[in-house]
Amino acid sequence: MRLTDDKIITAIFSATIKQLPREALLMVDGGYTLTPDDGYWMDKAIRIASAERSAILPGLSTTRLHSLAKHNHIQTAPAGHGFTFNLPEEHLGQCWFRCRELLRTACVPAYGDKPAAIDIKAVTAMASIQLAKEYHVAKTVVNDAIRWRILSSAEHGISWYPSNELSPYYSS
Repeated sequence: MRLTDDKIITAIFSATIKQLPREALLMVDGGYTLTPDDGYWMDKAIRIASAERSAILPGLSTTRLHSLAKHNHIQTAPAGHGFTFNLPEEHLGQCWFRCRELLRTACVPAYGDKPAAIDIKAVTAMASIQLAKEYHVAKTVVNDAIRWRILSSAEHGISWYPSNELSPYYSS
């Protein structure tokens, strides 16, 4: 089976949406709060280790990831003995901030507030599922170059998946 750029970008997006809620939480004194609201934590939350590429999409090679980075479809950065990769930050900002809103509505305290005991699996799963319902990645053409954008269903009045269905890329 050939791995198309569309499949790879969609799989990276889905993996990012799945990990965002957990990465937006900070364990403090046995409870959880949101992480600080700054670029460092968002950057940390959206990065995926190259060693995890096969879990995201079987057959995904480092060569293919570097090729996507060369065409500016993803970003890479050295890390330890490998590298990390992510979709461009400017596209994921809206997902990051929406994720934080979802976690706050699930009673996760803001950074600096008293940590709370939460059911981390339930809270992060709820936020991931809601993000997958609200956002999707779409291929666009800008100046004869293919680019992917993350779109909000709220902006376009459509949902990516029916509310009772999970994304095919989301698995618990």
